[in-house]
Amino acid sequence: DSFMNDIPIFCNKLYVLMLDLEDTYRLQE
Repeated sequence: DSFMNDIPIFCNKLYVLMLDLEDTYRLQE
């Protein structure tokens, strides 16, 4: 049950990380 509760948190962190990488990539162009 605890693992299931961690999944949305993990997905949210992954999403934020992807957005951050996208911003970094955009700045390098």
